[in-house]
Amino acid sequence: MRPVPSERDVPHPEASAREWFRDYLPYLGIRTISGPRNHKNPFPAGAVQCLRSPTAFPRREAAILLFPPETANKLLALSGPSREEYFSRMAGRRPVLLIFSQSPSLPAVIRNQLRNHCLWAAASPLHENLLASRIRSILLEKIHQCMAMHGVALACGDRGVLLTGPSGIGKTTAALETAREGCFWIADDLAVIKNVRGRLMISGHPRIQKYVHAGEKGIEFANRVLPARRTKQRAELFGIVDVCRSAGKKISRPIEIRILEKRLPLVRVCISRTGYLRQNLLTRAMQKLNEVG
Repeated sequence: MRPVPSERDVPHPEASAREWFRDYLPYLGIRTISGPRNHKNPFPAGAVQCLRSPTAFPRREAAILLFPPETANKLLALSGPSREEYFSRMAGRRPVLLIFSQSPSLPAVIRNQLRNHCLWAAASPLHENLLASRIRSILLEKIHQCMAMHGVALACGDRGVLLTGPSGIGKTTAALETAREGCFWIADDLAVIKNVRGRLMISGHPRIQKYVHAGEKGIEFANRVLPARRTKQRAELFGIVDVCRSAGKKISRPIEIRILEKRLPLVRVCISRTGYLRQNLLTRAMQKLNEVG
């Protein structure tokens, strides 16, 4: 049973997009949200839609809309008046936030037109599928004080670490190697975080926790890939390692994010566009988390 949220935990039914997501911008790859002053939106309630074409429109009001690069390019190719008409119709659906995925910044011409129509917008370098998954987790968190996130969960001693990033980037392989070297394996693919009496506890989803995606072997039972002494059911979460692709390798300084009303450090590991996460990079990132204390 999910815990019943208190009035303090539930977002106010009318707030700006900045207020909804102010504690999660680094996790979403967003630097800033551009929008009108003193303009409020209804709570998005889990509606996230990716618009693959300028001819597509939100299926419901108060949605969060994701614009992949192909849609953004088609919008830029429209004439100024045609874009104005498009955003005018869009404003009638009262979207909470428009996010242009796989983009370092909002094009100036689009940003100005969005502001004219009282539309909140942001740009993120993350893929639209990953953004959708993370946004849904954030919305569930705000309602239920419990969230499920795509990623791998490990423990160093009693301290849990969540490893996030796009599929196929090497999270599971690096985490398995790290578990064999002294850490503990908790879960693959889907991690569940709960606020238990003020402590964030991380575990696997009960339906799939016993499985692990073991590369070429496919789906395996975790106890066939790792000895039982190298696994745990849960641990207290103390930090996140977020993996992304970029022009070169880099491990960021810890930044602070908030999950379930608790502040946690996040270290971002950037790897080359054709590379994969390796155990040595994961180990260094976890050491940076340990430095936070």
